[in-house]
Formats: sequence, C-alpha cells, structure tokens
Amino acid sequence: AGVERIHERHRTGTGYAINPDGTRVVGVVKDQFHMINDDDFTMIGMNKDVYVEGNYGINIGDHLTITVNRGNITIEAKKGKINLLAKDDINITTKKNFNLKCKDINIDASGDMVELVSGFRTALTSGPYKLRGSRIDLN
Repeated sequence: AGVERIHERHRTGTGYAINPDGTRVVGVVKDQFHMINDDDFTMIGMNKDVYVEGNYGINIGDHLTITVNRGNITIEAKKGKINLLAKDDINITTKKNFNLKCKDINIDASGDMVELVSGFRTALTSGPYKLRGSRIDLN
C-alpha cells in the first residue's frame, strides 16, 4: 500500500506517470495539441506558473476578461516595449489615483485634446514652462 505508481512511456520518451501521492507528471518530447469542440474549464486550487522560452500567442474570437479577486496585476517587459493597440477607444477607469511615472511623456493627438478637471489643477516644474499655440485663451 502507498507504493502504487502508474507509468506509461512511448519509445520516443513522451509519457506520463502518476505517483503514489497523486502527483501526475507529463513529459512530451515534441509537439502537443489539444482540441476541444465545446467548453473547457480549468480549476486550480493553488498556483499556476507558465514558462515559455519562445513566443506565446493568444487568439480570442470574441471577448477577454481578466479578473483578479485579491491582489494586483503586474505586466512587465524585461526588455522591449509594452504596446496597447485598439481599433476603437482605450478606456482606463480607477476609483482612486491614476499615477504615471516615467522619463518623458509624449502625447501626439491628431485631433483635439480636452482635459476635464473638477478640482484643482496644479503644474509643477523645476525647469522652464512653455505654452505655445496659434492663439492662447486664458479665460
């Protein structure tokens, strides 16, 4: 009792094992494909880590929702840029502060730019402050 193990292996080395404690180990030597014709649900009781040495793509036919019930979301590019692209609007909403910290900010609006501030607006600069326009109305 307690020493039972299930093990199946192909001559190429692809196989799986189920250890006595219930841990399942799967090793695939080449490619692996999953096809599901209807819904697929995954429930993980603790943690999940995914490591991909090459590229990782997700192609979704309709809508994507990411929900974190507790904690934060961190997106980090160790090398390179983070690009957000949309054919329509990009909307960011928060119930608290929106904080942006960077070296330089460049905004290129091909149309109008509108700022709506219901409270005070303060601009602090340790260098020169330039305001340029074909016409500047202060009131």
